[in-house]
Amino acid sequence: MPTIGYCCQAAKGDSAAGLFRKMRLTLVTYMTDQRGVALLEFSLVAPILVIFVVSIVDLGRALNFYMYLTRLSYEGTRYASAITGLETGECITPLHSVSCPGRPLHALVAARLQPLTTDGPVRPEAVLLRTTLFNSTYPFPGLTGQDEVVEVIVRAQFEPIFLTLFFLRNMSARTVGPHARVGGP
Repeated sequence: MPTIGYCCQAAKGDSAAGLFRKMRLTLVTYMTDQRGVALLEFSLVAPILVIFVVSIVDLGRALNFYMYLTRLSYEGTRYASAITGLETGECITPLHSVSCPGRPLHALVAARLQPLTTDGPVRPEAVLLRTTLFNSTYPFPGLTGQDEVVEVIVRAQFEPIFLTLFFLRNMSARTVGPHARVGGP
């Protein structure tokens, strides 16, 4: 007895047309069966969905990290702009190292920013602080070319969970503000 497939055995007296009809019905049954389709579709979409969600979480963490550095920079500039009687100059050190010989502005700003790093997403030893006090023609309202300007730059390295894009690695925030006059306002 000839066999075509496991379901289409030719019975005694079946014609070729009857056998073809059985094969066609079996093929149509397999083609229209929907069992397991949802699992297959989910298995194709799930990795893409997980990558998308983790990427969004990483971008949110990067934005939070940048906002934190900006807050540190603004606070450092605000604090440094009120300190009077300092010489112009520049100093770059890690935040946890407050010593910068001959630059008391840097030590004061670093000491002010250290307590702010206890609740943030970055450790104080990972933050690089740059303070600069200089004479500038920076366009602030009411300032002349002889006025002093304070600049604070805070840098740190962001460590993403998933995204390893180069532009998310080293982040910095820079703020510039007018410095208080030596003789007062």
